[in-house]
Amino acid sequence: MVKKTNRKLTIISIMIFLIAALSGCISEEQKIDSITIQSSVIKNIPPIPVISSPKSAFFGETIEFDASQSYDKDGTIKSYTWYFGDETSKKGQKINQVFEMPNDFDYKKSPYIYYVQLNIVDNNGSCIICQNPVILYLKQYTMFLDSGHLLIDKPLKNSDKIKLSDESSYDLTDEISLQKCTYKAEIYLEKPLLTFVKGATLTLYGENGEEISKTDENIGLISFWKEKKIGFSGEITGPVKFKSIKLVIHGFPLRNKINIMFGGEQPSQIIFDFTN
Repeated sequence: MVKKTNRKLTIISIMIFLIAALSGCISEEQKIDSITIQSSVIKNIPPIPVISSPKSAFFGETIEFDASQSYDKDGTIKSYTWYFGDETSKKGQKINQVFEMPNDFDYKKSPYIYYVQLNIVDNNGSCIICQNPVILYLKQYTMFLDSGHLLIDKPLKNSDKIKLSDESSYDLTDEISLQKCTYKAEIYLEKPLLTFVKGATLTLYGENGEEISKTDENIGLISFWKEKKIGFSGEITGPVKFKSIKLVIHGFPLRNKINIMFGGEQPSQIIFDFTN
């Protein structure tokens, strides 16, 4: 009887041990499965933007912005949206944009820098935002001569009487920055028929009075005219700060002084061209 009892106790002990051992194995497997699942979770990687566009351009010029080389490491790119800072936007890998000169354009603030914003969204909803700067220049600056001044706006029709071989100065209120460019000037003269004018000299000066360009124009021996346009052309290597010009008309007066004409349909002016 005692032997049977001991045998039953032994069997029960073995079953308890097996149950405990099996329970432990299952628990360990569950823990391993849990760790495996957690380690397999990978965060979404945002798209990588690659933008191709000019660093600088002119107002009124068509500029292409190209983001077609952008890529997404763990998916695909769903959309490209471009913002231009004026409440307008465009969609697409490649877009064209024309920037118009603002109505309140200020020569002293030139060149203007525009920041074009690109938003790229991938198929998992991740978004990358980047800004692409573009430096914008005017194609030309036109400045008009008036009594002692250079003006951005064309003055009313008037004139100055000057003596031949005397310097006449025309200044900007504030100097402006000039990049490498060419320039041409048109000076309209009015004189008595018998006053002999043989040529003229135009000199451009920087902010500290330094000479930045000088051109001479020979009119010739024939001087039997009363009204004439004298043309000048030159080049500025830039960048420089431009402040003023000085004009000298060379000749031999036989009668009164000559007039330099301002404003009207034939304004005396200087034009800087940055497209050459």
